[in-house]
Amino acid sequence: MKKKAIFSGCFSVWAVWGCSFTGCQTQHALNTEKLESYSLGATPNVHVYNGVLLAGQPGKDDLKLAKEIGVKTVVSLRDKSELNWDEESEVKGLGLDYQNVAIKGPEALNDGIFDQIRGLLKDSSKRPLLLHCASAGRVGTMWLAHRVLDDGVQYETALQEAKAVGLAKPEFEAKAKDYIDRHKK
Repeated sequence: MKKKAIFSGCFSVWAVWGCSFTGCQTQHALNTEKLESYSLGATPNVHVYNGVLLAGQPGKDDLKLAKEIGVKTVVSLRDKSELNWDEESEVKGLGLDYQNVAIKGPEALNDGIFDQIRGLLKDSSKRPLLLHCASAGRVGTMWLAHRVLDDGVQYETALQEAKAVGLAKPEFEAKAKDYIDRHKK
């Protein structure tokens, strides 16, 4: 009996110790049931919902933090010319998947871009996922379409979330609304 109790106690200590070093406790914090503010180093405007981090531009150190908390995929909505460093190489050097879906402005938004981002957001094998742009404005646009069309959230509720995330420009909102209206079942 005593041996069993000692083994059980050691296993519990190992499980807690192992978890704290693998980031599983932090990953649990990423699996929220509602949109919440989150901190990722110096990255601006970070929110989390169900394994998805929505954010402004992370720096190199913040990408390392993202890996430490379990992020598997980084999706940038920025054109590579917007950065003065090679984010793709940095992300891939950390062993993470990198996707770049550049959106220079509202005129660049088309069904293909919305479809591609929605596909990434729906793919649970990509999570935890970090979706970012410069300030999270473009991220909010994508979030609005995803929440309404994929999660069945009412438009006004999804719009409030998108604005909390960073959606600020009426032109982006109008593009998302048009896409939603044309794709709503």
